[in-house]
Amino acid sequence: MPLELPAEISQGIPADVLSNNAVQRYNDIGSLMKGHIEAENYIRSGKAVALPAEDAKPEDLEKWKSENLSKFSKVIDLPPSKAEEYEFKFEGVSSDVLKNDQLLSSFRDTAHKYGLSKAQAAGIAQAFATEIAPRLAPQGPQVEFIEGQEPVDSLMKEVFKGEAPKRLDEYKRGVEILSQTNPRLKDLLNDGIAPWEGKFTALGDNPTIVQLITDVGRLTGQDFGGHVAPNDRAVLDAQEEINQIMHNKEHPWHERWRKGDRTAREHMNELYKSVTGGR
Repeated sequence: MPLELPAEISQGIPADVLSNNAVQRYNDIGSLMKGHIEAENYIRSGKAVALPAEDAKPEDLEKWKSENLSKFSKVIDLPPSKAEEYEFKFEGVSSDVLKNDQLLSSFRDTAHKYGLSKAQAAGIAQAFATEIAPRLAPQGPQVEFIEGQEPVDSLMKEVFKGEAPKRLDEYKRGVEILSQTNPRLKDLLNDGIAPWEGKFTALGDNPTIVQLITDVGRLTGQDFGGHVAPNDRAVLDAQEEINQIMHNKEHPWHERWRKGDRTAREHMNELYKSVTGGR
């Protein structure tokens, strides 16, 4: 029932106070006094936090935050005190890399500036990495490769028909021979790529390159298949001497040829004619 006070007491209390629900919910003075004591104890315990005034100045708001925000940490996911305290985890990436990543460092500052909690910042970073960033990356045309032993063998049979085994034997030996004077050739064939009818192959698996190298052997008179006819011995000897003159500093013609000696150049021309059939 509503609180009733003796007349000599109630006369000194404003009517709006006596009619307030906070007072009317008590039945007697004892209960009213007990409730007041409990309210005082609750306020002093630090559990009660008064919100800042609506017209509070920025400096007053900052003061209120510094004094009161920590009281909510157990029930509210609050932003950390420093930007460095944000933590991120990505599968396959070490904590040291994440700690020193410049992009994440910038994001930490931004997240702290806008008051994001650790969970909020981690969630945004994860969503950006897995959902947003891939969509922002340039989407180039899809390239189809012919790779693997069976697809490459099928391609060679399709292009060279019944001659494919012989071409491939010549090609492999030709690469070995040409690599003696050009050690980078194998790396180029393995690492380079080339188009073939709308698809791509490794340079060394491309029919055009296979034909080019095998044709070199056939045009110069050298059988890259490993068989040298007796009448081709002179061609091989000329090829070897050309190689020695160009690359062997100890060869008696090397220095003269390098300096453009007329006799050395004429000698080299004769060797080239032997290799190319007089051309």
